[in-house]
Amino acid sequence: MSSGRRGLALCTVALVAASALLWVSSGLVWFRVTAQVPLRGPVPVTFTGAQAWPPVLGLAPLTLAGVAAVVALAGPVRRLLGGLVAAFGVWAVEAALRGLFGPHPGPLDPGYPSPPPGVDVDALRDQPLVATGAPWAAVAAGLLMLAVGVRVMSRERDLPRFGARFTVGHDRPRRPDQDRAWWDALDEGSDPTATNDPANDAGTDPRPPA
Repeated sequence: MSSGRRGLALCTVALVAASALLWVSSGLVWFRVTAQVPLRGPVPVTFTGAQAWPPVLGLAPLTLAGVAAVVALAGPVRRLLGGLVAAFGVWAVEAALRGLFGPHPGPLDPGYPSPPPGVDVDALRDQPLVATGAPWAAVAAGLLMLAVGVRVMSRERDLPRFGARFTVGHDRPRRPDQDRAWWDALDEGSDPTATNDPANDAGTDPRPPA
């Protein structure tokens, strides 16, 4: 396997792994918090990745679609795709690290996950969000996407192009059309079946003696 094919294979495998990590991370618990509900006391509340950062749900299938795109596209369009993949990877890493290390929003701030039924926002006041290790899966996915994007942008010429073996090179010399050449010769009044044998031009008989 050539280095270009190996690089393209690594890019596709990395994108599939990144998509799987994002999908798994969306269903894992990112945050835990204890709500103080009247008449019920402390109630544990959990928020999954899809609740804490909803774009992760759309980013997973989008990354998987990038597998087909990176194989099918070529040239500047594929470089542009690499830039988009890298940008989405940085976005995923930033969002996941913010979930891990904060600062975390409060119940009344934009970006705070919607509480489950039966839990009021007031019950979550002054209750800090506690992050789990689940966002690290999104961090890994984002780093894979960033690596693929940088590889595609910097080494696009080395990556094989889909259907290149079926592409006809326009710089290849074309074979002359024999029929058209004969018709052109007839239009000029010459015999297209005449040979260019020097013996014929000298007036000698090319036939062997009897």
